[in-house]
Amino acid sequence: MIISFFDSALNRKGIGSLKSENGHSLIINFPNFEFDQSDKLTLVSLNADGSFQNLIAPQMLAAKLLQSGLPASIKEIEIIVSDIDKDNPLLDYAMRLGKAFFNKNREITIKAVMSMEGETLIVPPDKESGDWRVYLINRSSDAEGKCFDFYCSQPKTLLFEGKIQDFLQEDCVITPKEISSSSQQAEISQNPFYQPQ
Repeated sequence: MIISFFDSALNRKGIGSLKSENGHSLIINFPNFEFDQSDKLTLVSLNADGSFQNLIAPQMLAAKLLQSGLPASIKEIEIIVSDIDKDNPLLDYAMRLGKAFFNKNREITIKAVMSMEGETLIVPPDKESGDWRVYLINRSSDAEGKCFDFYCSQPKTLLFEGKIQDFLQEDCVITPKEISSSSQQAEISQNPFYQPQ
């Protein structure tokens, strides 16, 4: 199953590719959740403007998914989001999302498209059967608040080309065991969209 955030031409292009690669049966637009029985949920936001981390607190997302009836069969969540927000990196977000589920007695492995080398930009294929590209970006001082087109025009290093799930290497995976043993506590988001339970 795929959940698309902030509907855009980029997201539609990426989702078309994911659907052809993996035969996803259900496409959901946030926050209108409905679920089928699956073992994996894929979250997609390709705008590269920081909106995913900044507007959707992990605690809120976990709570809404559970309230909407997230099936017990879901054991894994993939996050396909450009990791361009240095103040709210995807690794921290993924850990807090895993913690939020763990605190609700749900053990879910979180996989995120990110790199330990720095911030990344995800470019979906031009054609459904094409390759995804993941770039390490060279952030300039005026990069704050920019978007996908801006980062595409900047100097960057190609990290990966191929099926996006193949980029989810070991250092991109956070297991329930790591979540439960981590000293990092789930933070209370100051985001106005976050509603404490």
